[in-house]
Amino acid sequence: MTNAFVLSGGANLGSVQAGMLVGLLESGIRPDLVVGTSIGAANAAYIAADPTTGRAHDLCRVWRGLRSKDVFPIHPLRALRSVARGGSLFTPDSFWRLVERELGYERIEDAGIPLRIVATRFSDGSEVVFESGSVKDAILASTALPLVFPPHEIDGELYLDGGLSDQVPLQPAVCAGALRVYVLSVGFPCPPPAHHRSPRAVLVHSIGILLSQRIRAHSADLFARPDVEIVQIPPVCTEAGLRDFSKSSSLIDRARDQTLAFLGGDTPPVCDHAEPAIEKGRADGHVSLPALRAGVPARERAS
Repeated sequence: MTNAFVLSGGANLGSVQAGMLVGLLESGIRPDLVVGTSIGAANAAYIAADPTTGRAHDLCRVWRGLRSKDVFPIHPLRALRSVARGGSLFTPDSFWRLVERELGYERIEDAGIPLRIVATRFSDGSEVVFESGSVKDAILASTALPLVFPPHEIDGELYLDGGLSDQVPLQPAVCAGALRVYVLSVGFPCPPPAHHRSPRAVLVHSIGILLSQRIRAHSADLFARPDVEIVQIPPVCTEAGLRDFSKSSSLIDRARDQTLAFLGGDTPPVCDHAEPAIEKGRADGHVSLPALRAGVPARERAS
């Protein structure tokens, strides 16, 4: 049985995936393949080097120590001048120095297990899947969020954030031979509580709804395939802004606990208004932990 972990985009909420990875690996679920887009590409590349509980805890350490200035070193006047000239708010230099220091390898094919990184071709908006070559180029292409970071050039072609073409890249995992796909999506699954329904919170949740609908439509054909299991790890609720890393430690702990609870069949300890999202995640999972540990698919593979 080939297991794949698929890591979505999510900017600073990538810390949630670090906690999910710990929960999965502590439950004895190990990937044979990892696919990532946007910040999920950086996390995927990190865990693909050595998909063990220890490595996942190391990723948590990295996220717990992150501050906004480590990724988004802000110089207001310089940023305004850059945007006015049609550029981006930040350069990816600080972000890449951080990734390079922690990653430990230079080429995608040097990862411990197969790795796929998704980016968006600037010229036509199509999805591009990198499965070999420079891991630096692939990650910088996949994380080139418009206005935040500039498009990244590879061999004369410009690339943008992978989440623009595929926020949760299920298809590359299945095309690579995965029969069970664990989805580590950090999206915005939960409506804000009544006392936090500011215009910004409503906008963020609305974007989350659009992304969820797109993911559901995109994965409908895969859910219909009897030979492929898709296990949606329930996301956690958060209202952290793009440059807010102060909640990373809490998000990691909640994501780990919630993942362990989900895989164990218990109700995850989350806020009340998250329950519908958790129940949907449980229903979409189609599998239980005993079946996973036994290597028995919830549905028979097609002959």
